[in-house]
Amino acid sequence: VPVMPVNRTNLIVRKHKGKTTSLQLLTNYVYGHPESEIVLLPYSSEAVYVNHGGKVRANAKLSWTTSSTPIHKDELFGMKPHEIIEGVKLGLLMEFIATRDISPDEEILIDYGDEWDWAWTNHVKDWKPIQGSSSYVQSNILTKELNGYYKTKDEQKEEPYHSSLSTAVKFWLKDLDFYDVIISKDEEAGEHTVYHANWTQDLDKDSYCIRQCEILHRSLTTTDGNATYAYDVKILPYRGKILPSACVWDEDDTIYIDKVPSEAISMIEKSYESDQHLLNAFRHEIGLPDDLLPAAWRRKY
Repeated sequence: VPVMPVNRTNLIVRKHKGKTTSLQLLTNYVYGHPESEIVLLPYSSEAVYVNHGGKVRANAKLSWTTSSTPIHKDELFGMKPHEIIEGVKLGLLMEFIATRDISPDEEILIDYGDEWDWAWTNHVKDWKPIQGSSSYVQSNILTKELNGYYKTKDEQKEEPYHSSLSTAVKFWLKDLDFYDVIISKDEEAGEHTVYHANWTQDLDKDSYCIRQCEILHRSLTTTDGNATYAYDVKILPYRGKILPSACVWDEDDTIYIDKVPSEAISMIEKSYESDQHLLNAFRHEIGLPDDLLPAAWRRKY
C-alpha cells in the first residue's frame, strides 16, 4: 500500500472560534496517530476497501514493508514532520499482513484502533438528523426531476431550492472579444467590466466550464418542433481554488449569457454543502499503531 504523508491540518474544512468543526471525507481513509502532525494517505484503490474488524474479527494488520524496493525509503523515518510535509510527497510503502489464514471469499479486516472504535460507537449512539435534512435531495436527482424547468431568481425568493443547492450553467469560455463589453463605473465598487453574449456550443473544444448562476429569465422556445425552455443567466462569483484557470476570470467583472438551452442548465451542490459535508457526518482517521509511528514524527511535549 503506497502512502503519502500529509499535514493533518490539510484535512480541515471549517473552523469556528479556533475549534475544528468539519473535516474532509479523506479523514476516514488516512492512517494517523494522535501524537503526530503527519497522517498517511493511501493512494491505491484496494486500501480503501479494507474495513474495521476490531480486535476480535480482524484477520490482518498494517505493517511497514520489509521488501527491498526503491518505492520505499527508510530514511524518511528519521526526518522531522515539517521536513517531510514541505519536501516529500512519495517514498513510503505499507503492507497488510495476514494474522491468520484467510479464506478465498473472506473479507480482509484490520483493527482501526480503540479511539476509532470509541468514536464510531458514540457517533451511532448520539447521531440525529440536522435541521432541513428531510427536504434534502441530491443535485443529480433533482435535475432529472425538474426535466428542464428551472425557477428564476425571483421565483426562488418565494419557493427556494434547498439551501445546499444552486442552479448552474454549462458553457464554453470564449475569447473575450466574443462578448459585448460594457465598462461599468460605480462610485462604491469602482470600475468593472460586464460581458454579455448568447450561449453557443463549441464543438471544437472538449473542455467546458460549469459555474453557479442566477437564472434571470426563462422563455418557452421551439426546437425541431419540440417545446423547450431557454434561459438568460448571470454567472456567480467564484473565490475557490478547484476550478481550472480557464473557467475563472476577474471576479470583479460580470458575465451574462442569454438563450441557454435547458440541457445546459443543471442543479449542483454548493461548495462543501453536499451530504458528505454535513456537520454531523462521521469523520475519524484510522488509527496508526504505536509501534508503526517513527520516533522522529512524534510531537514533543
